[in-house]
Amino acid sequence: MRRAVTLALFLSLPTLTLGAPSSGPERRLHPGEVSALPSFVTRVEPAVVALRVRNADGATSSARLGSRRFGSGVIFDQRGYVLTVSYLLLDAVTIEARGRDGRAVPAHVVGLDLDAGLGVVKLEGDGPWPAATLGDSSAVVPGARTGTVGVDEDNDLVQVSGAVQAVRRFSAYWEYMLDRAIIVAPASPQWGGSAVVNELGEVVGIASLRLGDPPHANLAIPIEKFVPVKDELITSGRIASRPPRPWLGLYTVKLPEGLVVSELSPVGPASRAGFRQGDRILRVNGVAVASQEEFYEQLWRRQAGVTDQVIENLRRALAIYLELGDEYHEQHCRVSLANAYLLRGAFDEVLQSCDTVLPFFRASDARYSIAECQYLRGLALYAIGRLPEALAALDETVDVCQGLGITAAVQVNRMYRGQVLRALGRYDEGQRDLEAACLTDDRLVKPRALSALAELWLDRGQWNRKSLLSGTYLILAAKMGFYVVVVTPLMRNA
Repeated sequence: MRRAVTLALFLSLPTLTLGAPSSGPERRLHPGEVSALPSFVTRVEPAVVALRVRNADGATSSARLGSRRFGSGVIFDQRGYVLTVSYLLLDAVTIEARGRDGRAVPAHVVGLDLDAGLGVVKLEGDGPWPAATLGDSSAVVPGARTGTVGVDEDNDLVQVSGAVQAVRRFSAYWEYMLDRAIIVAPASPQWGGSAVVNELGEVVGIASLRLGDPPHANLAIPIEKFVPVKDELITSGRIASRPPRPWLGLYTVKLPEGLVVSELSPVGPASRAGFRQGDRILRVNGVAVASQEEFYEQLWRRQAGVTDQVIENLRRALAIYLELGDEYHEQHCRVSLANAYLLRGAFDEVLQSCDTVLPFFRASDARYSIAECQYLRGLALYAIGRLPEALAALDETVDVCQGLGITAAVQVNRMYRGQVLRALGRYDEGQRDLEAACLTDDRLVKPRALSALAELWLDRGQWNRKSLLSGTYLILAAKMGFYVVVVTPLMRNA
């Protein structure tokens, strides 16, 4: 640090000139007037903010990322728009932003680009705000000097000088891939949302992940992923001009035997379709895949077109029924739309559709349709973390299906209700529901119920050697189709 200050002092001295000396005394800079920070840091520092986010407690993202998150962001627009990583903002309830002057202001989510992994929040209050300059990340090459600039939870500046280690494609287990990612080293200890800048102090990326072994490296999302769509993201909250990608809710890992399912999202279509932990993914649309990159390329080739086309066709049908005044088919068309929205992950639309039709079905005592709507509402509410409401919806579904004598539907709904009860910490009730669901003859429901029960054991601290052996036996038996009457005693003994 002493050497850096000395160099800065030398460069700041007045230029020597030939001739008579000045009659006035020569002004010398005081060391306190010279910043010890690199120039690229001083250029971006005023625009760096701390983001403290409270996320929905019961949301799916909170189970993995926690419901209290902290990261950095960088103001890119004087109106108070801040760029950060999307995982910080998922299911956000409140956001507090703190600038370099120590002032704290509320903020709210404006838009998310989950394909790129970026999100935008808007600071509340009068501007103009100090904004960073967005650079050209397409010109970044290995060896280029960089700085990673963010803040810690005490709002102290954290900056790391480094260099680009690589520019390459990157894929991750949660259905995420960048065709061009910037890898910088050494890593910053505060990487989430920190600005990655070039020698001119221009933002060329947003630090997102920490990779590898110590001393680690950071993955930065290139700013080129953001600049072309930033106005659309601010205006619409999403990238409407880009065809949406399909999302399955699969977490995968590359093993010697191939690409294997390591985990499933409880609200993803893959879970409902019967995928199980340990499954190998061999082909997508008839094309063999052996890596995450090949899997994603084939999966996204269809760009969610099937579901989107179904939704569009149902919307057209709904318009026709409304024009004809055909209330009966109108309501059932809305239920079909809710199913399609659920597959698409459009949970607010699911709730809107179901809330519209439920009064009609209740007035006509259409109990099966009531159960179907409440089932869809329960899954959507669970997905967005509104757990008490999800439980109430699934309670009614179970009661109605029991009254109608639809045993298979009762077991499916008890499986989902058991997961909600587990998320609420009501483990005894959740275990009873999941044990009941395990007795189903449905070859798709049984393994999922067993897996959920094993996760409940983990939550309760019951994952001892005995329960591990019992759970492993049961899951293997379920996969092989050996569904035996000793299932429940084994679970009780565990």
